[in-house]
Amino acid sequence: MTGGDANADGIIDSDDGTEVWYFEAGETGYLGSDVNMDGQAHNKDKNDVWIINFNSESKVPD
Repeated sequence: MTGGDANADGIIDSDDGTEVWYFEAGETGYLGSDVNMDGQAHNKDKNDVWIINFNSESKVPD
């Protein structure tokens, strides 16, 4: 499974930012945009996970 698929559509793309991350940035808790799972939605999620995996697919095994 590849990190960064905040909207859970199977692809790490701009939709993850525009649909999820930008609205949750600065928030804390169990959030879809907290892709590094540290309890906060912030630039570390975007820069360290989302951007690195951009245009990748996120496959969850059956």
